[in-house]
Amino acid sequence: MLSSRLAWQLSLIACLVVGCGSEKAKKKVYPVTGVVTHQGKAVANAQVVFHKEGDDMEIGTRPNGRTKEDGSYSLNTYLPGDGAPAGTYKVVIIFPKATSTAPVKMGKGRFGEEEEATVSAGPLAMYLDPKTSKLEAVVKESPNTIDFKIP
Repeated sequence: MLSSRLAWQLSLIACLVVGCGSEKAKKKVYPVTGVVTHQGKAVANAQVVFHKEGDDMEIGTRPNGRTKEDGSYSLNTYLPGDGAPAGTYKVVIIFPKATSTAPVKMGKGRFGEEEEATVSAGPLAMYLDPKTSKLEAVVKESPNTIDFKIP
């Protein structure tokens, strides 16, 4: 009885020290900040989402951030403000005043739930989908400042 209890305890300790193998290896991230403007004015409370070309990002870990009153944002991938992995991205911006009766599927969230957003079909709609957005960004292996000037 003592040996099976000892074996169980050693297994638990090994799992805690080494990890149980359920989490994928996190990619190295680099700080990304910037400002979003539309027609020369700061865009507050917009969601900025980077979609990596080839999209090898695990669902729920796409770099994203929300703009402040002055239009500034910083990206989060694993932790608030940590940045994004190096690479080339298509950028989606979900504008705050966009309204419509038709929800748009945003993909699965960090915990596997399906996320939707209600958005406009107006002139800014092209920025809602990485296939139609003309916004691109390159994240380098250093701190990055990436501004988006929407005409």
